[in-house]
Amino acid sequence: MRIRIYFIFLLFLSLLSGIAHSDDDTKGTRWVFDKVSGNDLWGKHNTDVIDRFNMIYNKSILDIGDKKLIITNDFLENRDVCSTGYVKLKKSTISYFMSINTVNMYRMLFKHEGFQLPENIYEFTSLFPGKECPEPYDVIVKAGDNLFVTDRNYVVFYKRIDEFVPQESNLNSRGDWGKYCHKENPDRQFDGASKYSCEFNNFDLRMAYQKFITLDENVSGDLRNNLPDNNSSYKINGGSVVYKWIDKNKLSISVVMDAEKTNYSFDKSDTGTKLDVIINTQY
Repeated sequence: MRIRIYFIFLLFLSLLSGIAHSDDDTKGTRWVFDKVSGNDLWGKHNTDVIDRFNMIYNKSILDIGDKKLIITNDFLENRDVCSTGYVKLKKSTISYFMSINTVNMYRMLFKHEGFQLPENIYEFTSLFPGKECPEPYDVIVKAGDNLFVTDRNYVVFYKRIDEFVPQESNLNSRGDWGKYCHKENPDRQFDGASKYSCEFNNFDLRMAYQKFITLDENVSGDLRNNLPDNNSSYKINGGSVVYKWIDKNKLSISVVMDAEKTNYSFDKSDTGTKLDVIINTQY
């Protein structure tokens, strides 16, 4: 009897894993704004609303890493919209929209935009209930080759581009990165740990910190814009950040997020400031 229960439990886990991770071709992908639908779900057209949405979403980007969803928008005063662990769920359109009428409305809108609404879609939402991204990003849907969100009954479409790399090496995200930093042992097979070294010649520690957070868009979402004078800590989505001064010339910063820990070690010398970045990921 116990053996049977055990095998039933294993079957349940395998089915749940299949629902949450099947056809998972979105890890390590970047999605940029494509367009706003020409009509809303009711078939109505409002040029003012469409123009405003085009302005708002034109510079929005969705980065889907192995474990983290990061949303930025350079149009906004605070470009960092959301950073959270996520889950991807496969659903039929009827089970997702809960109404055949709603399914038909989306189907007609997709057809009007030159797309086809498939029978199965994928829902992206926060791994942590109550910590969803702000609307309309609290739920993101993958339908065929598009991601979309719905805002005031208009659909905002995103298209995939091929310039985003796996989350383990997100630190290469901005153009000046290679001028200051490099990955140690780049040819080594990834085993859950990575180390990067950065040299900021003629920079004091505070200048190096300010420069570094402009190099990496993911770091800038977790670390403070202004370096604190004393030891401090705070919570972020699903994790924490700890600043610890070793002495006036040495600073350690730890960022713990889900199963990933990143440590930033700043060390000032007479010639400048060195930074070591160590990433440890548990699978």
